[in-house]
Amino acid sequence: MSASGKVRFSLPRFPLLRMFAFRFSAFKCSVFKSSVFISSGLKFPALNLSVLKLGGRVFYRTVFSLAPLLQLATVFLLNTPVYAEVQNPGGEFVDLQPKLGAGQDASSANLESSSELLRRGLDKMTRQYFESATKDFREVLRREPDNLVARNNLAVALKKQGQLEEALAEYRKAIETNPNRSELYNNLACAYMAQGNYERAMKNFYQAIHLKSGYFSARYNLAHLLYLNGNFDASIEEYQEAIRLDPKSSIVRRDFGDALKAGGQTKEALIEYLAAERMGDSTTHLLVKIARAQKDSQELDEARKTLDKALRKDPKNTEVLNLLGIVSWKENHLQDAIAVFERALDLDPKFPQARNNLGIVYYLQHRYEQAVSVWRQALEIKPDYAEVHYNMGAALYHAGLYKQAAEAYQESLHFHPADARAHNNRGMALSKMGDHAGAIAEWRKALQIDPDLGQAHINLGRELMHDHPQVQEDIHESS
Repeated sequence: MSASGKVRFSLPRFPLLRMFAFRFSAFKCSVFKSSVFISSGLKFPALNLSVLKLGGRVFYRTVFSLAPLLQLATVFLLNTPVYAEVQNPGGEFVDLQPKLGAGQDASSANLESSSELLRRGLDKMTRQYFESATKDFREVLRREPDNLVARNNLAVALKKQGQLEEALAEYRKAIETNPNRSELYNNLACAYMAQGNYERAMKNFYQAIHLKSGYFSARYNLAHLLYLNGNFDASIEEYQEAIRLDPKSSIVRRDFGDALKAGGQTKEALIEYLAAERMGDSTTHLLVKIARAQKDSQELDEARKTLDKALRKDPKNTEVLNLLGIVSWKENHLQDAIAVFERALDLDPKFPQARNNLGIVYYLQHRYEQAVSVWRQALEIKPDYAEVHYNMGAALYHAGLYKQAAEAYQESLHFHPADARAHNNRGMALSKMGDHAGAIAEWRKALQIDPDLGQAHINLGRELMHDHPQVQEDIHESS
């Protein structure tokens, strides 16, 4: 095909699970909760209620989904379309409410009443009646200010209602009188996570581990926090420790796979995803992760089989269809890819990733006008979709519309100003327009951002030597 440079693939990160799972007994409340990834991109909310069986225990789980974007790089003179894939970088951080404090001797009516209030409060928590539960816990604390169970769960209820400062204050009160309880530091850290104060969260997770080195929940939470901060090597180490403490947790295996994949260890990530599946995780969410890792490992036949399995479970899952379309085009089955993307768009006309990918298949077929038309539709849905602006620039460049191409790349840079490849490509368009000073300025910007960007070095050198850059007719994938 006539293309210059590499097809630049971007993988929009999709639904990070946000899990709530409650386990209650008369004196015990255990809550698992995850944080939300902080990243750019369009968000696709989803909600699902299910039951999770973990380690022989049953938890109720509510899953929230979000969808941001991740870009991958390229290595040729003109970087061309970016495909959009919905990802599920994973991880739940655990907000654990253990049995704190000993049960009181129910020798008086007042103490019995406090115990009953506590049980009622915990029962309300299971049904997510947090405001009413808060009143019960406050009444217990009015009678028994040192009741650690009530103090801890009051903080949990406040956090669930978004009253983070009050929740933090309650956790700190509990720690003042119980400074050696590792669970309290873990919970305090989870509250800081919810507040977005990752520095204090990390400090308290480490304190929890210092007090109890074999504390699974704190290890798991710390691993997830490190993942969020982009410290993938340290995250991998903490996940390995969490697996040592609980080797049969499919959730940890899945999230460990996410950390490995983010750290560039795709084949190792695939091993962990498959281990999670063997341990009983049969969710579509995990199947998508497996298929994506198989695709990235060039195991396209296996990726297709996995996606077929996912579609048998959920035939209308647009995320699965989007990924199947990508696999089809990577197998050079472009018409099949078009059919799959159109099917996804029939189910969800406002799914911009699928619309972007459909445009890329048209681009690969040299149908530049159709590609641009589809991308314009994607921009009507998501005007700040930088990858689509970038892709339009590539199509317009190949159509010989250099001024419009330069404008499209400028729009992409408006949303992603540190995109060295967009600067490089805009320089190509400006050079074709005869704006050699502008082209040189763009290539220098590209090299300031990425000094190792080879095509920008080549283009700048040719321009300075008055040997204007040539389009490289090649498409390659970089990992």
